[in-house]
Amino acid sequence: MHLSRRKVDFWLHAALFSLYLGTLSVFGFAERLNETLGNLALMGLLGLTLGLLTFTVLRTRRVPLFGLVLLGLLPYAHFASFWATGAPTTGAFVYLYKFAGFLLVPFVWWWVRRHDDDQVERVIMLLALVGAVRALLAFALPGLHPGAAGGGGPSFADDFGIYERVSGLARVFYPGMALMFLGLLMSVENMLAGRARRLWPELFKAGLFLTALLVTFSRGTIIFAVALTLLYVLVRLVQRPAAHLRVARVTLGGLMALSALAVVLSFSSLGASLGPALSGLERSDRLSLDRTNIDWRERQADLAFTLVNDDQERVLGVGTNTLIPSNLDLRTGTTNDLHYSYHSILWTFGYVGLGLLVIFGIVQPLARAVWARGRWVLPFAFTTLFIALVGSYTIVFTSPDWNFMLGLCAAYLNARAYRFQRVSSEHRELQPA
Repeated sequence: MHLSRRKVDFWLHAALFSLYLGTLSVFGFAERLNETLGNLALMGLLGLTLGLLTFTVLRTRRVPLFGLVLLGLLPYAHFASFWATGAPTTGAFVYLYKFAGFLLVPFVWWWVRRHDDDQVERVIMLLALVGAVRALLAFALPGLHPGAAGGGGPSFADDFGIYERVSGLARVFYPGMALMFLGLLMSVENMLAGRARRLWPELFKAGLFLTALLVTFSRGTIIFAVALTLLYVLVRLVQRPAAHLRVARVTLGGLMALSALAVVLSFSSLGASLGPALSGLERSDRLSLDRTNIDWRERQADLAFTLVNDDQERVLGVGTNTLIPSNLDLRTGTTNDLHYSYHSILWTFGYVGLGLLVIFGIVQPLARAVWARGRWVLPFAFTTLFIALVGSYTIVFTSPDWNFMLGLCAAYLNARAYRFQRVSSEHRELQPA
């Protein structure tokens, strides 16, 4: 069988990106086999990340997206400081892994520049489909997947597992939730733009990605995903007429129906009376706006910020080796990140870290999207907004897969804006005086 250079390139980059997205659960699997093997695998990833960063800088003779690279280097600065002073480095070491996606951004930017939108779509779709199938298998066959609450599941974020049972239904937590949203928007875009030869496969993929988001039973993630997808369809219809208006109407109507259903389930007793199959959901906070979990997160943040004592800690953070109880009620276990992800970055890395994240990870890519030209500019911009919104209430910016997705969006939008500006500049130079 002959493999073209393009196919080899496709498989190599799909495999590489899956390491950071956790699609194949390499590190979770290695850690379950042997703790030492898991640490060696993690060290290998960090070495690979720094190697790819160095390779990109040498090839491009610059540091693309320097702001995000600087953010990714902050854990290294903390680690070096703790090591030099003899302070504990356990938490600091884990952050090297959590922020690895930011250091890969220059390489992803270089990869996007060298590849067309078709190749970008193929890589993203393959990873998204694998992730969605794994999530749905974990939901349908929970007994075959480790990670159930209290079951001693994997300790790394790059794994698929059962977080808890909601009335007997498996609540699946997995890496790549932002990837599911991006895949959903890509499928919707293909339907609206008429690029797909057949609509049913795209409709099937969109349903698959949406279902994968639903099995998380995460209220905020589902609400933001449905609302932003609805907004995306509206923007596309206003932006220019869709190639398939009938599909647009069906998509828009379906999303509006899902939004209405979510509101009904959240604010009425219907969600608690769906029959014996869902008995017990009335005691869960998954289908309501119960504030118990939100209050817990607020107490966690309040406790964390009592450790901020001076101006230096406000500017630079308390450091990656500062721990608080992970279970506030039982005072058991420790953690060095918060559920409110913006608070977590502010607490750990201070105003410096939060500023780098917001400016170069969210604001600058969205601003560049105005000048960018490419088939997937709008889906990547909306995915950036999706990550920014989800980060307001749960752990995002201290998770490697979310950080990789944020970096991927920034890389794509900046690369496409760079190409547009270069073409525009060359066009102006060719114009007669």
